[in-house]
Amino acid sequence: MKRNILLIVIVFQFVLIACTTDADDKWSASEVCPDTGTNLYGEPNRGTFVDARDGQVYEYTTIGDQVWMAKNLNYNVEYSMCYDNNPENCEIYGRLYSLRLNGNQNETFDVDIIPAICPKGWRMPSEEDFNKLLNNMSSDKEEAASQLKINGLWNENRGVGSNDCGFAALPSGFCLNITDCDRLHMGAVYSSTTMKNSILMRSLSIERIAEVGNTSFWQAVRCIKE
Repeated sequence: MKRNILLIVIVFQFVLIACTTDADDKWSASEVCPDTGTNLYGEPNRGTFVDARDGQVYEYTTIGDQVWMAKNLNYNVEYSMCYDNNPENCEIYGRLYSLRLNGNQNETFDVDIIPAICPKGWRMPSEEDFNKLLNNMSSDKEEAASQLKINGLWNENRGVGSNDCGFAALPSGFCLNITDCDRLHMGAVYSSTTMKNSILMRSLSIERIAEVGNTSFWQAVRCIKE
């Protein structure tokens, strides 16, 4: 079936900056993302919180001075869906969200949906937030991918995840519309507040930003603490 979609993708290469000038083999999870102690909010570095809207419990993790949800958002809101419309996929990978008006690929981006998606006290991350996350990981691209990816669920030729910081990146894929989904087990695509940008975690690399024009990805959301 022919798609009448104009897709413009410009890929930028990040130069990931190491946290220190020392060799990468000295990168330490106990320094960057310790699983004990407290964060800048006075809370445990890793823990759980409850979304008061529906009672769902989410894990979170502290990486540097950022606090990230350690699971994909699964809040059932209008213009969100499960991969392949299968509720079991929502239980594992969270929901996928459209940022277009009325969920229509031919509409403009919906600026009102951004503040309504994440739980109170949390927000959708910006491109700068994602850059900061990446800069906290190893400057070796394959190692950085492993550090963020969950150990399991990924296709075997997409590399092994060590999940050192508890971010647990899931291969949740994306959908072009409610009947056309792709990349489950193969890639993670997260929305950012710029709306035209999304972080791609494919294969062994996470260092790419894809700027997507006139398209309608329904993709995962990872909220960051305000």
